[in-house]
Amino acid sequence: MSDLLQRYSEWLNGELEQTTAYHNHKETMAWTATALFLAAVGALLAAPPDAVVAKPGLSRLVIVVVVVFVRMQFSMRWHAADTCVALRRALARVNLASVGVGSLAAKDFEATSDWVLAGLPECVAQEARVVRQQLNVAGFRGVGKSSATLGGIRRWPAIS
Repeated sequence: MSDLLQRYSEWLNGELEQTTAYHNHKETMAWTATALFLAAVGALLAAPPDAVVAKPGLSRLVIVVVVVFVRMQFSMRWHAADTCVALRRALARVNLASVGVGSLAAKDFEATSDWVLAGLPECVAQEARVVRQQLNVAGFRGVGKSSATLGGIRRWPAIS
């Protein structure tokens, strides 16, 4: 079982590296989009062009689309942050189990039914639920089911 836990540990480490890079990208995109949005709104308020004044409906639509985009970037950033924490906690569980502290069952490595974390093992989904619950209790943000997913096909070693 130790060899199998080592393989899971390596796989979780790879997932953590990939998710961390994704999280950094979403962080950059969210703050860049916010800065550009605020700069554009400031410029429009300072000297509104004739097209904005003539077609206020179109202007409102553009503002709504940009706000939705910025919100989506932050939502994906929060989801990636939660997934990184869950992967770290699952990696810790696997490493502890490999040295005899704690235990993991075969069902912990089956694909999760949680659609937000589709494709990840159940042990990661369990940790993600704990992270989301802690954030909700602490009042940081209302994190329920996010519309963001990390995409891609995840493969981990099969339990024999």
